[in-house]
Parts: sequence; structure tokens; C-alpha cells
Amino acid sequence: MSIPFHISRRTIGGSALAAGVLLAFGASSALAHVGTDKSEITAGQSTTLTFSIGHGCEDSPTNSMAFQVPESVLNAAPQVKAGWTITTESEELAEPVVAGHGEEQTDRVALITFTADDGNAVDPHYRDSFTLAFKAPAEEGELFFKVIQGCETGENAWISEWDGTGTEPDSPAPSVMVVAGADGAGSDHHAEETANSSADHAEETTATSVTVGSDSDDDGDSSSNGLAVTGIVVGGLGLVAGGTALARGRRGG
Repeated sequence: MSIPFHISRRTIGGSALAAGVLLAFGASSALAHVGTDKSEITAGQSTTLTFSIGHGCEDSPTNSMAFQVPESVLNAAPQVKAGWTITTESEELAEPVVAGHGEEQTDRVALITFTADDGNAVDPHYRDSFTLAFKAPAEEGELFFKVIQGCETGENAWISEWDGTGTEPDSPAPSVMVVAGADGAGSDHHAEETANSSADHAEETTATSVTVGSDSDDDGDSSSNGLAVTGIVVGGLGLVAGGTALARGRRGG
């Protein structure tokens, strides 16, 4: 399938490490959902956001996590995760923007996928986490990071936007609220360095399709390590995986 914008892919190799680390997060994390370690971030400031999973796809281990980056986030970068390979896909901006050091920015990372290396899929009964670094947009409001959790068998599509009112959907997208900061508040330089370090260690290639899977040269069944989705399309309205539309309006309509 052709795509309407330029796609670039960066691949980051991770060293072998057994996945399934038990982590404790704050109230924003829920055992049944993809949780975040922050409920609020400051507008215009660099930050990191860690997403946690508390289970697999029923009894199937998790072997991939694909994150759709909100359109207002222009410089997202993944934090390297041992035992996992990371790929990013970028889309052209409708209008160039002025980035750091006055340079013109013409594209942004729109999709970030973590894929478990052989033997590193997360046990369905264990917790694990994935971290993204980015600069929060200047506009206040809620950011939704729609996620496809791929497993060796099946997938969980955490894609429903929910503002906390009414009945919670079965598969809510993880989110964080962008709020105004106090005057003179400084940026999170550590988060910015993390994003720059991740980008510096990336190897750029060109992607010719929207199918995302394992980039390893494993001789076994690639479906056990690749995203359990036939294709992912990133567009103005959102992410589509295995024929499921990821861009939905707010719940309750």
C-alpha cells in the first residue's frame, strides 16, 4: 500500500535482556490498561512519559508495542530498551516549523514501534514499561497516545479516546494532560538529552510500505516477534491496524 507522505525508519538495536520487569506506578496506571507514569506535563517543556502494561493478550506474551504520536508532538524519540528493537516512521509536516537552533523542521516522528528480540517477549502475567521523550506542545489539553499491543497470538488495541466522563471504554488510549507551567519554569534537560541520544544512535533507512514487523534476521516464525497486525497506517485521522481504525472521536458520541 502506498502512503501519502514521506516515511523514514530508524532502527535501534537492543542488547539481550529478559523482559517482564515488575514495576510499580502511580494512580494513573491501571492493571487492566496501558498506564502512564504522569497524569500531567507542562506545556512547552521537554519531558519523558513511561507507559506500562500489566498483562498480555489473555495468555499470550507481548512481543510488540506500537505508539501513535499525537500530531501536536513534533520531536518524539523512544528511549532505548534492552532486548527490544525500535523502529520509527516519520511523516511530512503540512507546514515547516522552526525547530531548535533556528533550523527548519519539515517532518516529525509519527509512529514508534518496540519489537521484542528473540526470547524477550513479556510474560502475559508480568508488567513491563516503554518510555518516550518529547517536548510538550504549547497548547494545553489532553494528549492521547493510541497503542497497539501485539502478542504472539492476538493483539490489544488501546485506541479509544476517553475524557474521564461517562462510561469508560473497554480499551482506552493512554493519555496525559498538558497544563500551563509557572512563569520561568525550566525545561527538563535530562529528557531532552534522552531524546537526542536516542536519535543519535538510530540508523536511518527508507520504508516502502506501512507494514511494521520485526527487523531481525531470525530464522524462525517472524510472527512471533513482529507486530501481530497486518499493517499500520499513520494519517491525519490516526492509526489503522489489522483493519481496525485507530482514530476514533471522543467516547460518548
